[in-house]
Amino acid sequence: MGKRADSLKNKKAAGNATEGFNQSLFHDVQYPYERICFGIDQSYTSTGIAVAAKHHNKNDYDILICFSFPNTFGTKVEYRLNLCKQLNAIVKKYISLGKQSYALCEVVRVYSGGVQLMQNHVAWGALIGCMADMLYDKHDMALRVVDTRKWKAAIVGTCKPSDSAPRGVDKNKWPTIQCMMHKYDISRNWLKKKMSDKSRSWTWEESYPNFDKNIKYTYDDNIADACAIALYGVMYKINELQFAP
Repeated sequence: MGKRADSLKNKKAAGNATEGFNQSLFHDVQYPYERICFGIDQSYTSTGIAVAAKHHNKNDYDILICFSFPNTFGTKVEYRLNLCKQLNAIVKKYISLGKQSYALCEVVRVYSGGVQLMQNHVAWGALIGCMADMLYDKHDMALRVVDTRKWKAAIVGTCKPSDSAPRGVDKNKWPTIQCMMHKYDISRNWLKKKMSDKSRSWTWEESYPNFDKNIKYTYDDNIADACAIALYGVMYKINELQFAP
């Protein structure tokens, strides 16, 4: 009876010692971040992909990786298949870092300037559907869609174009690029895109010791948009957003 009483006493003391213990610290060991979101700015020309993370118990956010996946393939079918392979590799690498994980892309715009874009609607629907099927099959993750105006208003603070956009940058894209660099401290090196020697849309030049001439660069707005979409996914409630078809 004495040993049993001592054992119960020790257990009670151990229980008292853990009172007030922050249980979220345990989750920090298993999951470095509270929430992970894979942001996708899909396009058949070049798709931007970014991974944003929200820290535990504080409004602190990181962009873990961001890049663009250009279409260097012969057909749209080949691009969809290879994009899904790339996305699968990124999700496989980062999904275990978050206690909650989401995937978010832009909704397909059926109308532009009052004109119905039926051909684009079908092609983009196939692109989103391919990604949605892969995410569900490989990672048991649903792909959600968000309207452009919704994430721009929330993250960038405006949906209006900027007249101060530099040469080579779309005035509709410049506010997002500026926001990512100045508000969220995303390096210009993460957002820059190399231009061809004959391009007239370059924004700045950089010289390197191993090259006889300067290299032309501009900003990759696909990466900037993907970062903003990913940040929306970790900063706001997205459970009410529509699922991809």
